[in-house]
Amino acid sequence: MFGVGGGLIIVPGLVALGLAMQSAVGTSLAIIIPTALSGVYTHYKYGNVDFRVMLVVALGAIIGAQIGAVIAERISADHLKKMFGVLIILVGLNMILGK
Repeated sequence: MFGVGGGLIIVPGLVALGLAMQSAVGTSLAIIIPTALSGVYTHYKYGNVDFRVMLVVALGAIIGAQIGAVIAERISADHLKKMFGVLIILVGLNMILGK
């Protein structure tokens, strides 16, 4: 829950601790780096990393992260919080409905 994808828990926690929404998102991403590297290393040892797929997806993620950071910086913290809240609700509904 707190590793890669754990931003759904980490970001609200950081906001509750007083960080601005944009700072909470950036900090959450920085927290994930060592966790992701550790996970990749372990999966690599077991032969579970497809580097061709990883490179294609990583390229898209890098471009998307740059665009997302620019957009997030231009959106007010309150609006960003509301958008994030809607995302959390949608994820929760998806989990409840089992889709």
